[in-house]
Amino acid sequence: MYTKTGYRSVKEIKRGTVTTAATITGVAGHDIDIVCLTGNMWVNPLITAAQATGIPLIPKESLPIIGTSTLSIISDTSATYMIIVWGE
Repeated sequence: MYTKTGYRSVKEIKRGTVTTAATITGVAGHDIDIVCLTGNMWVNPLITAAQATGIPLIPKESLPIIGTSTLSIISDTSATYMIIVWGE
């Protein structure tokens, strides 16, 4: 099998801090990477995030995902995140 590494352009970079809970909009249908910069956070693209139902991220971890209409993020104390929206 042959594979090809490609490069994509960055369409947008969103950065924010979540102290308890945050809802991210404007990423529906886009290829995104969610990067945890500081703190602990949980991400759920389907329902409101909770520690039991979210995908855990710690600093320097990222999650590649296709964005949904509402992306839910929570933190146990405070977390800083970056969302990279990839272009075509």
